[in-house]
Amino acid sequence: MIKVVPATIAHIFEFADNARRIDIEEVEVASGKSFDSHLPSLLLSINKVQAVIEDETGEVLGIGGIEPTRNLTVGAIWLLMTNAVESRKIEFLRFSRRYLKTLLAEYECLINVVYNKNKLHVSWLNWLGAEWVEQNELFSMFIITRKR
Repeated sequence: MIKVVPATIAHIFEFADNARRIDIEEVEVASGKSFDSHLPSLLLSINKVQAVIEDETGEVLGIGGIEPTRNLTVGAIWLLMTNAVESRKIEFLRFSRRYLKTLLAEYECLINVVYNKNKLHVSWLNWLGAEWVEQNELFSMFIITRKR
């Protein structure tokens, strides 16, 4: 079973050691900085970070969070995955659809951008019902809206 828990320092380091190569590339292209240079700020803001873990083993599948925006009904969601998600794709899809309902009970919509080369994330967002509102060569902006 997959669950979301407040991230610990151990979760962050396990994530950093096992992050998917394309997720690392996404961070580096978006920020213009090395992946490793983000770890100190990630650790400093750990109270805002959630870990997606496999409940029985505690294995980290990813880390993420929701940053507030000026509009309190809109959350800027982010998620980066480890290689462990590859062996749990179906379970992760089922979990993420259920968890999305929980998030959309709190926010009317979730927004962010995704790296176009991160095909797993693009497919996953499509599966979750994301609408694509703006695109360029590198990134596509998406919105996921609460159903009325």
